[in-house]
Amino acid sequence: MPAGEAVELGIRNENGTPGETYAIGVQVNLPDGSYVNIETEVVGDEWTYGPFDQTDLSGTYTVYFGVPQSDVIYAEDSFEVYGAGPPPADDFTTLTWQTSIPREPVAIGEVVELGLRNKYGEPGECYTFVTEVYDPLGEYAAAYGPVCADEWADFTYEDTYLSGTYDVYFSIEGQLIAQDSFEVSEW
Repeated sequence: MPAGEAVELGIRNENGTPGETYAIGVQVNLPDGSYVNIETEVVGDEWTYGPFDQTDLSGTYTVYFGVPQSDVIYAEDSFEVYGAGPPPADDFTTLTWQTSIPREPVAIGEVVELGLRNKYGEPGECYTFVTEVYDPLGEYAAAYGPVCADEWADFTYEDTYLSGTYDVYFSIEGQLIAQDSFEVSEW
């Protein structure tokens, strides 16, 4: 559904008898990790509906129906919102990552400069990333560091002792955000 539109949340007790009433707690987890709690009740076997209009963020909203202020869950569902709003805080693949890596082959033994940045990063926006470089034999070396705002995070790779393709993978919290490669040749 488009961002900003209200969605109807509903629940019923399929086996409810007339006059039987249950208190229901509804928790809606938003894409940014925050949540909204709503309390309502179900009467008999009738549906209870309510509009939810806090859909300004793009991403997945997870809805839990259960006993108010408890861990007892009766049902779980989700819905997707697209359009305006920032990406979910825990989906790093939606940011604008750029890599800096040699585009021409380098000589064996040459030190290579590698870099990463979030092209549209905001001041104060920082992430800790991991870089893995795999040499032509599949051996790897890893490094990590912070990347902040729209600044480049640069580091060097020195183990260019084999000719061939070196694959480079950048990740944040286990999510692959970018990959690239460079060539080392016997000059």
